[in-house]
Amino acid sequence: MTAVRRGLLFGVALGLSAIVMAGCGAARSASRRTTTTSPTKITLPPASPTWTAVAVPTGVGILNDVVCPSSAQCYAVGGAPDGSGPGWIIGSSDGGSNWELLTTTPGDSFSAIACPTAVTCTAVGSAPEPNNQGYFVPEALVTTDRGQHWSSQVVPSQLGGLDGIACTSVDLCIVIGEGIARTTNGGATWSLVSAPPHLSINSLACSTTSFCIIGGAGPGSGATAPSMDSVSQDSGASWSAPVVAGGASGLGEISCSDTQHCVGLIESDATNSYGTGFPIVTSNGGNTWERGSMAVGQSLSCVKSVCISVGGLWQSTTNTYPGDAFVSTDDGIDWSSMNISTPEALNAVTCLSAKDCVAVGGNFPSATTAVIMIYTTAAASSSSATACATADLSLSASQGTASGGTVATNYISTAITHYYLTNTGPHSCTLFGYPGVAVLDTQGTVVQHPAIRQEGPGGTQSVAPATVSLAPGGQAIFVLAQTDSVGPGTDCSAPFPRTTLQVIPPGETVPIRQPYAGIACDLAVGPVQQGTGGTSPSSEVPGVLADCTQPPPVALTPSTGPAQIVFACADAGLGAKNLSWTSWTDSGATGTGTIYEHDCTPSCAQSTVFNMYPGSITLSGAENTAVGPLFSTLTARFQDTGPNGQKSENFDLPLPAE
Repeated sequence: MTAVRRGLLFGVALGLSAIVMAGCGAARSASRRTTTTSPTKITLPPASPTWTAVAVPTGVGILNDVVCPSSAQCYAVGGAPDGSGPGWIIGSSDGGSNWELLTTTPGDSFSAIACPTAVTCTAVGSAPEPNNQGYFVPEALVTTDRGQHWSSQVVPSQLGGLDGIACTSVDLCIVIGEGIARTTNGGATWSLVSAPPHLSINSLACSTTSFCIIGGAGPGSGATAPSMDSVSQDSGASWSAPVVAGGASGLGEISCSDTQHCVGLIESDATNSYGTGFPIVTSNGGNTWERGSMAVGQSLSCVKSVCISVGGLWQSTTNTYPGDAFVSTDDGIDWSSMNISTPEALNAVTCLSAKDCVAVGGNFPSATTAVIMIYTTAAASSSSATACATADLSLSASQGTASGGTVATNYISTAITHYYLTNTGPHSCTLFGYPGVAVLDTQGTVVQHPAIRQEGPGGTQSVAPATVSLAPGGQAIFVLAQTDSVGPGTDCSAPFPRTTLQVIPPGETVPIRQPYAGIACDLAVGPVQQGTGGTSPSSEVPGVLADCTQPPPVALTPSTGPAQIVFACADAGLGAKNLSWTSWTDSGATGTGTIYEHDCTPSCAQSTVFNMYPGSITLSGAENTAVGPLFSTLTARFQDTGPNGQKSENFDLPLPAE
């Protein structure tokens, strides 16, 4: 489940202007997100170093929230704390060690994000009112493809800027701002919900599909406003009358292990107290609370009985808020400081386990820089390797083709090119994410548009971004797809003039350029993948060209082998599907699946019928190719008989052109 916090920009230092959101009567900071599970007792394992900073994508400022819906996939959002923008959304596919910018918006600022799955997320925040009346309107962006594309949702304007979101499924989400709204259809429509009376909402958390809790401040202002909470037992459709939770100044972020156990943070109204909070704990679903042992940070994430809190304590000598972290191993009662060093305040933390956390933040109050810290027993192991610089990379290519299908009455095909980035430097280095690719005309202007990022460009096998390690001479591979046609069904009414291909390696700003005479229409590019000569321990295990053109992903295993292999590349009329692998080694691969063959009655062009032949599958005949070793033969042993009436049959597998 997800949880978020709306906090106050309380206690800003004298000489720093208070950041006030017009129309709400009080200043706010970004929302926070936590991850919670059941309250079984565990102990915190030792780790040295405890926290490690990792690189932030270029141009990204302060980050306000972070979420990791899986052990590999993480997302973070940010933007100026006054809600005026710009805002940014970044993503990581390796547990937080490496990040890339997914999207940025000049006029929006994002405060929170919730991801019910690794590929589906909703980011919320605020945007200035279009007529510049001095107040803010809600902003919500959703992705269903791991951040490759984002679309806007319409949230009731009465909420003003959005401060938090919790999603219990891909269909049901709740947002908070100057009220509460929820959706039950994935954001297609949002409806206002009656909020608890006399409660200024700061935070929201949902620990099950039905149980949610909000925290905030009751009647009064500053130190006179009591901390209060309200609960929902029906997924946010209705809320209980507020009850007093603890001290004054408002209840900030909350993290719940189940419907009974929650830990909250009481905000402080003292001068220069940004980044701090005091923990309180409930074991009866928010009815009563007890105080923790010491002041901690402004955000927390609890996994079973272990809670991690991060924040930033004001230093009077420098007038700064360097980050700090705290840990509790008894459900939030007793706390101790953690070993962490960062000059920037930490605004949010999310933990998948007691030894696997990601925290984000930035410099307060200017919000111009960001910080990302990861906590693990092998902290930042992948980030310790040097990123590949453009000066140490060369670019080369080999080309094949792949059918893209039929659009209207025109046959639209897609040209697929495999490009290779070779480490020409003296030391090993790493690449992660998507290269920036564009075709330039004679004036150096980008033709049509830069290549769109896709995990499976041009219909090739979908591969998520992953860190690629290159020894000297090692190669990384990426796919560039281009529409090989003009007219209906494409965005290309006529061929575009083109002279130069520009490739910017992931994480770099300096391009590689070379002459180009290929197609320049509807370009799409895939992430870099491990090629030959890298340091992947399984780089010599043979793969297979599953869709005639795509090189195999790194580390093929029974769990990562392809679900389908096409034998007939011209029309995809013959192949194997529903593949399930039991072994994958350097000598062969075994599994089960179904051979399919186009019936072609009365003709292949007219028929849509495929004949199916289930059985056992074996791959063999490894051959060295330009993209590494590949299996060349598939042997099928059928449950009955195969396409030619035999009990077993060998099929030649596609290999790349030399």
